[in-house]
Amino acid sequence: MANVELEGNRDTTLTQHLPATVAAMVVTQEPAQNVELAVDEINRRFADAAARHDAGTMASVYAIDADFLPPNAEALRGPAAIERFWEGGIEMGIRGIEVETLRLVQMDGIAYEIGRYTLRFRPEAGASVIDVATYLVVHRPQHDGSWRRAAEMFTWEAPLTE
Repeated sequence: MANVELEGNRDTTLTQHLPATVAAMVVTQEPAQNVELAVDEINRRFADAAARHDAGTMASVYAIDADFLPPNAEALRGPAAIERFWEGGIEMGIRGIEVETLRLVQMDGIAYEIGRYTLRFRPEAGASVIDVATYLVVHRPQHDGSWRRAAEMFTWEAPLTE
């Protein structure tokens, strides 16, 4: 049995004896919050970079050995290849992206995120296009303590519209 202190308010502390497994669950709550904050920051940096047409910063959220699996395209590996993918998207007219995490689960040293994004295109000679897709990203902690995307795949929810 582990002794865990649960603070109710500044004046009282409730001490309970809980099985070690429950104590471990309480202890892992803080790292889970750290992962959530890290993923939120990764997604914010990614979306901000897309709005600035900055493929280099978009690619910087991926691990050095990241796998990127776009639909109907060849699998890519590493930030340089992923940067070229996003450069192509920017040349096609990417104007912004909105990212929404629907589910984030941390387990066994990784975290996986399921979400939805809305990608806005405005080609130089054409009408605006909105691409809505569902994605799966595996995040992995790096040696410096940061988290990066280790693998990503996505699929469109509907055909591209004009």
